[in-house]
Amino acid sequence: MKKVLFVCLGNICRSPMAEGMLAQLIEAQGLSQHIQVASRATSTWEIGNPPHIGTQHVLNRIGFDWQNKKAEQINPNDFETYDYIIAMDHHNVKYLLEHAGIHKDKIWLLRDIDEKTKGEIIPDPYFDHTHEVTYKLLAESLPQWLEKIKAEL
Repeated sequence: MKKVLFVCLGNICRSPMAEGMLAQLIEAQGLSQHIQVASRATSTWEIGNPPHIGTQHVLNRIGFDWQNKKAEQINPNDFETYDYIIAMDHHNVKYLLEHAGIHKDKIWLLRDIDEKTKGEIIPDPYFDHTHEVTYKLLAESLPQWLEKIKAEL
């Protein structure tokens, strides 16, 4: 079993969207018994809140049930549990590296999966409501992540 954790600032926009999108790809390929996916926040700002309405729209469209999804902050056990801890931007990566202890090798910037987008971030759609842009950027990178993870099963 490979375990993937997506991380953003509040766990209400980018990371739950990535979680839902990758979960749908995993399910479509019949890999749900082999790959587990979840998401967390670096901050405590939104803990307990459901995904942002813009993220809800995207998750509804792709058929991912977010109804029981509530924002959670990453915790020390997560660094032990997950094989991949994938951040949306450089601030998330910095936070994760500061808290990862011996697990720094598990931390990735999401767009680094492709040499053409290495170093690029997934911008936070919270204030400007660009959830469709977030969806498109994730849709470019997530299939590559799935291929990488499948190769390790």
